[in-house]
Amino acid sequence: SVTAFKCRMDMFRAENVQVFEAAPSQILEPTLARIVPGSTVVLIAVVEHLLESERIQYLTAIWQQLEPGDLLVIAETPNFYAYLDTHTFGVPFAHMVPDDHFVGWLRSQPSSLRFRDSLLDTAAKEGVAAVLEGRRRLGIGVSHHTFELAFGMDLNEVVAADGFADELRGWFPMLVDDRLTVTAFDAYGVELPIGFARSVLSFVFRKPSSAADASSLREWNKSRRSEIIAELSFMRQ
Repeated sequence: SVTAFKCRMDMFRAENVQVFEAAPSQILEPTLARIVPGSTVVLIAVVEHLLESERIQYLTAIWQQLEPGDLLVIAETPNFYAYLDTHTFGVPFAHMVPDDHFVGWLRSQPSSLRFRDSLLDTAAKEGVAAVLEGRRRLGIGVSHHTFELAFGMDLNEVVAADGFADELRGWFPMLVDDRLTVTAFDAYGVELPIGFARSVLSFVFRKPSSAADASSLREWNKSRRSEIIAELSFMRQ
């Protein structure tokens, strides 16, 4: 992947790009070292592969280092509240299986299940703890709580764009999961940014530069929520 990316950069004649490979435990410090005022930090298909403690630690550290007006972009991250685990195992509810039941659940699944045999082999050789870490490294859904805890802010005051944008709908086509979760937001009066109803999470988070900026984002998210609910909620059909 690193070689392929370097080739792409050569093709585009992009000379100001640095590419390096690092284990999950090694990516935070190099990231922080490259953040300067005016930065945009992009985490594509990253957060779901981190341990829960790493998610909070990394996002908190990045957010704190960004200057007001700077951006943090999250993309291609599965939503814990989706029903179908399209990212890892490819079957409904796989990411919701409790850790205590996970190995037993794997044994009950057909051998055709993605990663089943390799994880059971890990269980036999290294134990359950290694399997659970392997589960997270393969990717497990992320909920809004992670971002609330990491940012320590009302998410309505930091979300500047979401996965319901036309470009993202083209990248990740709408599933019944999206409409079901939008309907739940509608039915229960959930006031989170509506992007947290998408089966695949994609966001532009902007660190507010002022109280007026935070208020503007809050109003945008309120309007956005109403717009998407009117379009997609089964209650409104």
